[in-house]
Amino acid sequence: MKKVDFIVDYKKYSITSDDVLRVARSAQPEAIRKFYTEVAGKRCPPTQLTRLAGGAPHTYSHNSRAHLTELGFRIEVL
Repeated sequence: MKKVDFIVDYKKYSITSDDVLRVARSAQPEAIRKFYTEVAGKRCPPTQLTRLAGGAPHTYSHNSRAHLTELGFRIEVL
């Protein structure tokens, strides 16, 4: 299983595709501004998925999109 490591506020976090799937199944999607990832039949903002799956306090959209793409998820634009 592929894992992506990232740093937010000097602290290291990690996510896997399984983490993202688990979060997508249980979370209520936040409002989508421009980008989304469709996972488990839901459209979710990449930042929400990355933040919740990794436990980070916040993430930036461009980083979240890159991490999810690296894990094999497709990023869509509204």
